[in-house]
Amino acid sequence: MNPLSRQPSHVSVLSWWSDSNPSLQNPATINLHAAAKPLLKLLYRRQALQIIEKNRRLPLTAELLDIYGSYLPWNYVSWSTKAAILSNITLRVRFGSRSDAYSVVESPVFLFIPEMLDSPDIPTRARASELLGRLILHTGVGVVLKLGLCSRLVSLLSDKSEVVVEQAAFALSGIAQSLDGAKEIAQASGWTLAPPLSGSTLPRIRELMATLVLNLEKHLYSESEVIKSSAHGPNQKLLILHEAIGPPLPITFIEDDAVTIDTTDGAESFTRPRAYSDPCLPGDTLRTARAGHHRKRRMSNDEKAVTAPRRFLVDVEETIRAVLEQEDTHGDLQITVADARPKLVTLRTATSDGFKSFDIRGTYMLSSLVHELALARDNHLKRIVLDEALLTENPVDRLSRMIKISPFPQTPKNRTGRVNPRIYVPHGEPAMAEYYRQVARDKPHMNLDVQDLPDKPDDSAFIKSLDNKPGILALAMKEVDGTSKGIPFVAPSARSNELYNWDSYFITLGLLVDGQVSLAQGMVDHLIFEIKHYGKILKSSHSSSLCLTQPPFLTDIALRVYNRLAHSDLAANRAWLKRAIQAAIKEYHTIWVAEPRMDPKTGLSRFRPDGLGIPPDTEATQFAHILEPYALKHELSIPEFSEKYNDGLLTEPELDQYFLHHRAMQESGHDIDSTSRFDERCADMGTIDLQALLYKYEVDIATVIREVFDDELEMEEDFVLVPFPPSVEGYAKPLSTCERSKARAQTSEEWFARAEWRKGVIDEYLWDKSKSTYFDYDTVREEQSSYESVTVFWALWAGCASEEQAWLLVTKSLKKFEVLGGLVPGTEQSWRKMSRRSTSNGPRDHPYGFHRPPHQIMAWVGLERYGYLEEAQRLAYRFLYMMTTAFVDYNDVLPAKVTKSIIIIVPP
Repeated sequence: MNPLSRQPSHVSVLSWWSDSNPSLQNPATINLHAAAKPLLKLLYRRQALQIIEKNRRLPLTAELLDIYGSYLPWNYVSWSTKAAILSNITLRVRFGSRSDAYSVVESPVFLFIPEMLDSPDIPTRARASELLGRLILHTGVGVVLKLGLCSRLVSLLSDKSEVVVEQAAFALSGIAQSLDGAKEIAQASGWTLAPPLSGSTLPRIRELMATLVLNLEKHLYSESEVIKSSAHGPNQKLLILHEAIGPPLPITFIEDDAVTIDTTDGAESFTRPRAYSDPCLPGDTLRTARAGHHRKRRMSNDEKAVTAPRRFLVDVEETIRAVLEQEDTHGDLQITVADARPKLVTLRTATSDGFKSFDIRGTYMLSSLVHELALARDNHLKRIVLDEALLTENPVDRLSRMIKISPFPQTPKNRTGRVNPRIYVPHGEPAMAEYYRQVARDKPHMNLDVQDLPDKPDDSAFIKSLDNKPGILALAMKEVDGTSKGIPFVAPSARSNELYNWDSYFITLGLLVDGQVSLAQGMVDHLIFEIKHYGKILKSSHSSSLCLTQPPFLTDIALRVYNRLAHSDLAANRAWLKRAIQAAIKEYHTIWVAEPRMDPKTGLSRFRPDGLGIPPDTEATQFAHILEPYALKHELSIPEFSEKYNDGLLTEPELDQYFLHHRAMQESGHDIDSTSRFDERCADMGTIDLQALLYKYEVDIATVIREVFDDELEMEEDFVLVPFPPSVEGYAKPLSTCERSKARAQTSEEWFARAEWRKGVIDEYLWDKSKSTYFDYDTVREEQSSYESVTVFWALWAGCASEEQAWLLVTKSLKKFEVLGGLVPGTEQSWRKMSRRSTSNGPRDHPYGFHRPPHQIMAWVGLERYGYLEEAQRLAYRFLYMMTTAFVDYNDVLPAKVTKSIIIIVPP
């Protein structure tokens, strides 16, 4: 249990003298346990509730369960506090995964359940009983039987509280599912269940006891050893139980002859307002009423209200087959609104042991059913007890939970046909190289190929030589007890198993919201490692991306993580932030303000990467329509032309430019299929989004140097510092004459000056006051682009817009991008003017593009930063409502691209 410590509150539990004399070296403090003992229960309750609230959205770890368990054995912790802890754990087990249940079983909490069952407090007894029942559903009966709790649970059936009786019956009905459990209950009860149950009026208790009796009946009839131990015969025993439960609640049965059947037109019609059919598999025919034919009684259907969610007995494979066969009209193994079927499936309830049934209705419930069954099949389960709460779960909660607990499958990027994995280790990391070679020796079945990279791995010719030898790039590792361990990271989708820069920023924002600070810090560690060893933050940690970077977010993400680090070791936190800022400064000087990405004439930075030949990290046929005219020109097939072009045997300057702009598009982070903004000129554009990000870099670096490092930051790596302010003459000087990074310390004054200078460049080249917006600037044509991009709101996110510019953007430009589902990448007027030449025939720009959440998020934060809260909330609601609707209607998934059929259903 965490020790009680002095709380930073206005009403102190310590002495008035200590509070009034904070400057004393050894202030006198009264003994808390002696003088404030009556407050202990209150203080520990407050502490426990704070821990519960703090960890509500975090995983149920062994450490957290140890903390919870430390509260349970002590008398100075109130029973209400213990009940609150048990209630929280029960909810986590109920809506969590099987691993959560096993974590509870292996924790001290599980060992204290017997003591909780003997508690004088009704909620504590009830929660302990319910927790046992939930654990049984996930872990089976055997684990719970080890505690020998059947006698206690049977005794609780006589409890004065019907809530306790209900939960005890719930746990016993679960134990009775197995033969060993039935034996334990029979021996513990001595068949004395009848008296406490004969007067129960709660339908839920009767249902649970019906399930208990049926389970006992099933096992006792097949196991004579249990019967021999009693003086009663089997029928007598079960009769006692059935009499104890009593008759079911009053039900009005409608006999077959009370149903009027009209067959004058050859079809049946009934006078009953509603009837439920016996559930049947697709293909079965319903019986018709004819003379001399006795109609089967219809099955009972659970229609009455219940006090707890229903549970269903489900055969996994058979139910998946039946649901898809009946409802999946498109044959895509999904249940969506596009499937024109009744959207109704009947499942048998667990509380009735399959005797009764209930209808699962609607697209969302059916798609959730298929998803849960698919998860069960992946875990090799043949039959499951499925909680109705999983099928009716709030879509937002379900989506959030799935994102947290559902890992993406890994699909390596490899078009060579070689399935053996390959990893490239950076120069200067011999220990890392040896680690992977040892892995290759220890696991020869992997056929792991470990390769060392040269000192300068971003040479275009070298990168081209790796096209036929693709592999993953090694990332940062850490020492744990003298052993090297990989640092975990989050991949952006099921199509990748690599670290992506652009995606990592937004992934980390989500990790911080969910309290995953350590994982978020690890993501930043990898980005720092890439700058040190690969020269840049890579588009992805794959050999094909060695020449590609992506938009710079490092300073912002590092500061967000730094502000969330624990304050237990401030020196370590400060050292970590120093490494991040040093890496950002290196990236700034060697990538973003260095040629070829810097245009010295304007001072604008561009996405302008190196590279030779056809980009290898694309689909094999993606450029077929681009290459076809050149292949015909040389009278070659497309594969033959591609090979000769890649080998440098054929030169096509126009094609070289095309692939330069294609690589620049990849570097920009914007989907090549989602916008025509950069068609065939991306590498020439000084974009508003890149300038805004670099302005944020400059301000962040200046602020950190001033506030954290006493206005002086020494660099540890040696590299060239580019001239400032940039000019054609300055960049023409030999690099040997330029200042080096280790020559002097970095100061905030210099970086604030850089930010102020960049803001002036943005206003000069990108701002158009007459149109109340920013435009990208073409540094080759020396003119503004006419394309209106939603990334203009990144200027608000970075803070480089003036108050007047922000007001004009919001009042004049925002309406051009806002539609029912949020913001589109570009306006309708803009994209109609742009070139239609593309590497994809998919829909682009207006009214599509909602699949790019970064545009939405950056706009929300920017609007909020300038005080436009109403606009930010409206846009956030529109986008999130649309995505939730897509999740509900399209098989529990978020489509990669949102089409008009989804957009039009979003209310204004």
